[in-house]
Amino acid sequence: MKIKIGSNDRIYIGQELEEKNHYILMEKLKKDPVKAGLYILILSENEGEEMEIIKSCELLRPVYKYRDIKVCGIAKNRDDAFMLVKDMAEDILKQDEKCSFREYFK
Repeated sequence: MKIKIGSNDRIYIGQELEEKNHYILMEKLKKDPVKAGLYILILSENEGEEMEIIKSCELLRPVYKYRDIKVCGIAKNRDDAFMLVKDMAEDILKQDEKCSFREYFK
């Protein structure tokens, strides 16, 4: 499993997180996803889906073991994660109404 940040270091950080430095948060995720206790927004590999919101501990499941994970957002809890999706969607629409999450974070 390789955990990467979306293109151009484009990553959204939830408002409820005390730590705002995405490099530190990514290191916590890589070092110990269970202990990190975060929610992450990742690009989906499932057809017809743009993004997934998962608990960081799910990175240890076999389904993610051989995947390259592109992290687009990090949140403290589910509500914070949903707010990030809203913020992302608004930013994407401002940039280009035809752009998708996947294109934005390529």
